[in-house]
Amino acid sequence: TWAWADPLAMWVWWDPEAVTHWQPARIEVPLEGAVRGATLLDRRVGPFNARVAMAVEAPAFHAELAATLLRD
Repeated sequence: TWAWADPLAMWVWWDPEAVTHWQPARIEVPLEGAVRGATLLDRRVGPFNARVAMAVEAPAFHAELAATLLRD
């Protein structure tokens, strides 16, 4: 199997119904300290401020990506 993060993120934006499992998460971007600017994700402890796509219809994604890349 293979996955490309950016095309997959765009596909989920374009067709959120393709996600088969969402999980609540807390996402933060610290502005100071050793991890300044890093995107920190915690799926264990709330309060949650986002939801993360954990599973998608992979065959449909692969077909759409191939069709897009092969388009004239």
